[in-house]
Amino acid sequence: MLGACGDDGPAIPPEGSSGSSEGGTAPVTGSSTVVVDEGTSTGASTSTSTGASSEETGFDPPDPACGNGFVEDDEECDDANEVDDDECSNACQVPCGLQWSTLALGPTADSEIEGLHVTRDADDQIVVAGRLREITVEMDGTVIEGEDTVLVQSYESMGGGGGGMVWEQILASPDGDAFSAGVAVDAAGDVYVAATIDAADGGTAIEVTKLDAATGATTWVHDVDGAFPGEDERATGIAMGPDGQPVVAGQVRAGDGDDDVWVRKLDAESGDEVWTETHSGMGSGGFSTDDGGPVAIASDGSIHVLARLYESFSTQRGALLRFGPDGGPAQWVFQPDIAGTDQSFSLGPVAMGPDDLPVMSVLRANGATIGFWIYKVDADGEEVWSRERSDFEVRGAGTDWIVEGLASTGDELLVQGRYFNDQRLVSSTWWETWVTRLSPDGTARCQVLQQAEFRGLLPPSLLGFAVTSASDGSAVVTGLQASDEESALWLGSFRD
Repeated sequence: MLGACGDDGPAIPPEGSSGSSEGGTAPVTGSSTVVVDEGTSTGASTSTSTGASSEETGFDPPDPACGNGFVEDDEECDDANEVDDDECSNACQVPCGLQWSTLALGPTADSEIEGLHVTRDADDQIVVAGRLREITVEMDGTVIEGEDTVLVQSYESMGGGGGGMVWEQILASPDGDAFSAGVAVDAAGDVYVAATIDAADGGTAIEVTKLDAATGATTWVHDVDGAFPGEDERATGIAMGPDGQPVVAGQVRAGDGDDDVWVRKLDAESGDEVWTETHSGMGSGGFSTDDGGPVAIASDGSIHVLARLYESFSTQRGALLRFGPDGGPAQWVFQPDIAGTDQSFSLGPVAMGPDDLPVMSVLRANGATIGFWIYKVDADGEEVWSRERSDFEVRGAGTDWIVEGLASTGDELLVQGRYFNDQRLVSSTWWETWVTRLSPDGTARCQVLQQAEFRGLLPPSLLGFAVTSASDGSAVVTGLQASDEESALWLGSFRD
């Protein structure tokens, strides 16, 4: 398990730093806690003093400078030593810490908005796909609540914190709700969004939309609604292949009590179907309700789809399916063997690791606690290594540790999640986001726990839901910042 170290409390960021909220006052307090492998930790604590006055401390503080033990100006930390690879660098920065963040508010204070998926193009332009539900409360208390829609936002490359939103697009269903299932970009920066939408026949359908890189305008829409009226087709992920063609994953109804994992490659230019493949588990008792999941594509074009395969009412295990670039049946199926009488799992994220091998995750509820497991798999479908919740959980930091995102920087694997900071006190609870960097062999280099910036006594909840990597190795995370007053889509970047 990793050991916790880092700051003893929140630092005060400089004015104009991350955390500004559109249409509101910028919060001024936030906190990053660094977690490093116990073998590399120096054991030194990071001072988070804000340059207190002589009246408060009893002596005059030294002139502002990194290394004097006081957090001043634009410093994130200051541990008063010259050890560069501990929890506070010689530049007075938190290793792997937050370098910028931004908030996007909904159209009203009561609206629900969150980022669910994130990717970037070759120029580091960031694209977020999420959920927006507009809610208006009238003066007489009447609540007018809209449908769930897919919110897509494109941001300029932010580097150390610059940039801004280029365009925003809202994708909706005329027959009800629409839910984001994933986002991908091609070499030209054009955006592909997979969604599950309410259909006119009373069920749900799969919809893939291509958006122009520069304006967000719709180029084409590809719809999939099955042969069984009122039944559910569901999108679960999308990824871009090395051939420049998008591959969407999901599940489709194959018959009464029979759902199949579904994979389709599309022509990027026209939106037409190139090929489609399905996969069905063994099933039992007349049921074979298999669920599709997210998808990741290797540099050779092989397609890896995470799925939940139905074996019985009490056994629904996670599996990784590999398909060839040209379709055809699954080449292999990897199902991890996880101990326990409960064999009903839900699906986490999947990604290609830094050595172009797939990494998958599954989760299992155990009462109020959710456990998770991460597996690296080789090209033949054999396990290379595995990690579980206890490898990431920091003792004393909170409960409910959940994995949400996986991504590769080219050198390291980014593992991103959220945890519940309960503080053991009534009304003193909130969610925080964490990011861990793993080497190809699964060794953790550093982990950062991020608290939302705030004014007042308690921070709002910060729930990270997805991660991608920028060209400089930084980790870009999107999610939700929520308080009793309002929610906002959160986008932030953690340095390499």
